[in-house]
Formats: sequence, C-alpha cells, structure tokens
Amino acid sequence: MTELLYGLLITLLVLYAVGFGYETIMSFWRLSSTKTELYPSASWEIIHTTLVLAFATFMVTHGPVLPDLAPLIMTPFLIAVAGFFLRGALQLLIFFQREKTTTHTWADWAFAVCHLVILVPFLYATVVTTTYLVTHTAEVLTDMLVWFIPGLLVGIAINLIPIVYVLKNKHYL
Repeated sequence: MTELLYGLLITLLVLYAVGFGYETIMSFWRLSSTKTELYPSASWEIIHTTLVLAFATFMVTHGPVLPDLAPLIMTPFLIAVAGFFLRGALQLLIFFQREKTTTHTWADWAFAVCHLVILVPFLYATVVTTTYLVTHTAEVLTDMLVWFIPGLLVGIAINLIPIVYVLKNKHYL
C-alpha cells in the first residue's frame, strides 16, 4: 500500500513539475513576442492543484517524519512561497489589470523570473525529501491510505481529463 502511495505522490509531483516547467518556458517565451498573450492561463489551476494534492497527502501520511525533515527543506520552501506570492501579485497586474498585453514591462520580466524562484527550490526540496526518505526509516501513517488512494486517483483523473481534452483540441496530441 505504501508503494502505491509513493507512486501516486511521484505522479502528482511529476505532473506539477512538467506543467510548471511548461509555464516557466512560456513565461520567458512570451517576452520575446509581441503577439497576443502566449502564457497558458487555463493551466494555472490544474497545475497548482496537483501540488496541493501531493503536499497535503504527504503532510498527512508522513507526519512523524516532519520534525526531522522540516529543517532540511524550510529555506527552499519559504523561498518558493515568497515566489508564489510575488507571482500571484504580478499575475493580477499583468493579466487582469493591463489592457494591452503585447507591451512588456518590468512586471513581465519579474513574473518570468518568479517561475524560477518557485521551480528551483521546489526541485531542490523534492530531491532532499526523496533522499531523506530513501536513507532513513520513515513511519508512514498507512491507516488513512484506504481513503487517500481513491481520493488521489480521483484527483489525478480530474486533472488529466481537461488536460488531455485541451491538448487534443489544440492538436498537440
């Protein structure tokens, strides 16, 4: 049962990393173009939902290991959180306040850089957490897995269905 949990957590993290990596590339690519908006605005919620699902599930199932793990990932976690806050504020300014989105300003550059401020610490914390779990005996609270695994499967399906639908309609698949 624990292997299935880790498989699902890894799936969610990979979906997030790939999706947010795509958003990161698009945030820089849009700076080199004056065409209408290139940033994948529809993916924001889907991508970040996968991170929330993975994070919440990990916190609940790995509660006993958190006091040992927290000092190792606290700094990158706080940097990423600051990046999320700044990115959110810039997102409001760029995509909801500005009327002309083909002219790029400091906010567009800061928005693109925020993606790196989030992605790099996220990847670092993921590697540190994985290394810690492989090298230490971790108590996993498996009594709740009978509830989490169906919930994670539903969460993954809910996220994958619109992603596949959109990609097929855009002729990417």
